[in-house]
Amino acid sequence: MARESTFITVIRNDTKITREQRMEFESIAKHFEADLVENLTMSGLQLYMKYKEIPFESWKAFLTYPPIKRLVKEMVTEGLTKQAEADLTKGVGTRDALALRKAMKEENVVESNLRYIVTRLPEKKDDLDE
Repeated sequence: MARESTFITVIRNDTKITREQRMEFESIAKHFEADLVENLTMSGLQLYMKYKEIPFESWKAFLTYPPIKRLVKEMVTEGLTKQAEADLTKGVGTRDALALRKAMKEENVVESNLRYIVTRLPEKKDDLDE
């Protein structure tokens, strides 16, 4: 038995929307999840251009629907956090990664006890050459 998607679960558990809205949002969620990684960062207009069978107004309603908006924000934030942490671990883009973590922490989006110390070591000189 296939596991129900997080988006579908969120939609089905909301008692504040009508049956018609629920069915429409579930249909849109299936398209959205078909290419989730790319679609997470797309606007309603971009999604409409990609999936023309769904009207722009429907994409806009889906993306601004509070439970979906919150879920998308959490997923994007998690991806950015993981990328920043990976960059810090590798020492790549350190300034940008630290700025991103600081900005996310200021929004109270990231709650973590992780702390990073960035150290620059001088290049090792070969003692035999001197």
